[in-house]
Amino acid sequence: MPPTATARIHFLDSIRGLAATTVFLSHLAGGYPLAVLESVGDTPLRILWHGEGAVSLFFVLSGLVLSLQFFKQESFPGSFSIVRYGIARLFRIMPLFWAVVWLSYAGYLYCFNPAPASLPASDWLKGFWGEEKTFGSTLLECLLVLKIPLQAHHRLVPQDWTLAVELVQSVALPFLVMLARYRLGWMVFFVVFGAKLLGLPVFTFSFMLGVVLARYAGTIGNRWGGLPLAAKVLTLAAAVLLYGNAFLLPEPFTRVAGKFLIDLTALGSGLFLVMGLGSNTLQALLNRRPLLFIGKVSYGIYLTHMLLLLCLTPYALRFLNTLGVYDPYLLFAGGAAVTFAATVLLSFVTYHAVERPGIRLGKWFLDWATLLFGSRPLREPEARHVRA
Repeated sequence: MPPTATARIHFLDSIRGLAATTVFLSHLAGGYPLAVLESVGDTPLRILWHGEGAVSLFFVLSGLVLSLQFFKQESFPGSFSIVRYGIARLFRIMPLFWAVVWLSYAGYLYCFNPAPASLPASDWLKGFWGEEKTFGSTLLECLLVLKIPLQAHHRLVPQDWTLAVELVQSVALPFLVMLARYRLGWMVFFVVFGAKLLGLPVFTFSFMLGVVLARYAGTIGNRWGGLPLAAKVLTLAAAVLLYGNAFLLPEPFTRVAGKFLIDLTALGSGLFLVMGLGSNTLQALLNRRPLLFIGKVSYGIYLTHMLLLLCLTPYALRFLNTLGVYDPYLLFAGGAAVTFAATVLLSFVTYHAVERPGIRLGKWFLDWATLLFGSRPLREPEARHVRA
């Protein structure tokens, strides 16, 4: 299947949804630790709630999706405008972020710090929202890239640091694509070796992998099916080991890789995406309607789940206690089900009330600016099947 096909892009949305769900499970497991989860913490099962890996996957996936539109344009960079591109990214990311910041402020004022349940929260979870929040401090948090307050635990949306990375790396991405179109080796050299001299953030490596995958998406799709089964199994094993290197590989190995600015988790994420880009079977599985739905609202799931974990889960656990449920595993499962269901519902509402209108507002703004400042279109040609 060609890389621009609708099914292929829908598959990428589903992967984004699974990554957002993994981050949710990671924070749930960290907030309400169970002995059984700790007992399998050094096994491949940990991948199911490996939040750091999911964030790495987000970054590689963003690099892939954003780059595809550039590789489809034969004339790129041509008339490309970084200003137009940057405005579109702002309208894609910021409206929902602002909405969740203010929803979190309301949660802080009216729902935070309920009485504890029989399943206690961890000290890690109790450490969130430790500073007093005011209307003024919430306005400052809306600035995002300034990271006010500096400690993520004290911000209303503590995972917002990834959005700042996304914005900054999005601006650098067209430059990486230009390097890759001219000489792929130049881009790799710039990211892997130039990072030491230029002080590039480590996440640039993840976005670079996304660019590489976009560059060779068609080749991967055409050749994966012809590989022997043993090669596919080895690719899966390598993906698992690299993605979970923090708990599956010896520490000296990961330390040596870090010295060369090689992000092993990102490499594992890239291999998972290679398998998806090449496997029609995996794409058919991930194109099921429930996963497509989760993918559609994945940005909302990622942003809203901490709000509900802090403001709803304790009440759900206390309610289960009133029903006579005290078994920690039943409480964990019940709290997880209630919180995730509420997260998906809130994400669905914000998708239609904030996220999609924000994207349309950005397109309207660019069209309006076109009429105001000249005939040259300020809006990039629309990539109909690409969501990022």
